[in-house]
Parts: sequence; structure tokens; C-alpha cells
Amino acid sequence: MEEINKLETSIPSSYSNLHLVERFIEQIIATFEMPEKVQSDLMLALVEVSYNALLPDPRETVQKFAKFTAVKNRRKIVVTIEESGNGFDYTHPPCPLSKEREGLTGRSIYVMAALTDELRFIDKGRKIVMSFALDR
Repeated sequence: MEEINKLETSIPSSYSNLHLVERFIEQIIATFEMPEKVQSDLMLALVEVSYNALLPDPRETVQKFAKFTAVKNRRKIVVTIEESGNGFDYTHPPCPLSKEREGLTGRSIYVMAALTDELRFIDKGRKIVMSFALDR
């Protein structure tokens, strides 16, 4: 039997679809062998980024989607989240400890950076690539 090394799904932007992200995470964990530490970091980072990726933009007139891809090789698991929206300014995130910030704004980048071994933003933040080393 051939080993599966790539999983992907596309999810319409709506907070009501967060359960589909949870299913995708469960599929990643069931399909790819990985240490428990990688499992927990991947789950937390992916849930965190999903809140932003599935956030409906009221300025958009077309239904937005987020594409989730997970690829495993011998050394790492790479998870890519690509959304069809306008992206965001990832270069100046608000400090999550600032009293001036509103709600939960600003925490995602810090959480993802703390949980991943490599974090990249591409195409004005519309595409996020998170790498998780398997040898930690």
C-alpha cells in the first residue's frame, strides 16, 4: 500500500465551518505519523490561523474560500493555508498584550510563530506556510 503524503481540502469562509477544519486536523493526525508535541502544536496553530482564514470579509461580494494543504516528508510536515480574500498586514501585528487592541486581534501571528519551526507569509498574507519538524 502506498503511503499518503499529501492531504487537502477547501472550506467556504464562515465561522460555522470551523468544524471542517477540526475534521481536517483529525485527518492529518490519523494519516501522518508524528510525535505528540507536533500533534498538539499543529492543532493549536491550525485552529488559530483558521479563525482568520475563515473570517468572512464584509467588503467582499464573492464567497471566499480557504484551501488547506498538509504535506509530510521524512523531516517535517508543512501546512499551507491559502485564502481568496485580500490578505492582511503581517509585518506590523498589534501587540497581543496591548490595552489598546480590540478583542483577540494580533495574537495569531505570535501563536503561530511560537508553535511552528518555520512560518512564512506569501502574497500579502493570503498564503501562510507553517512547518513542523518531526525530530523535536
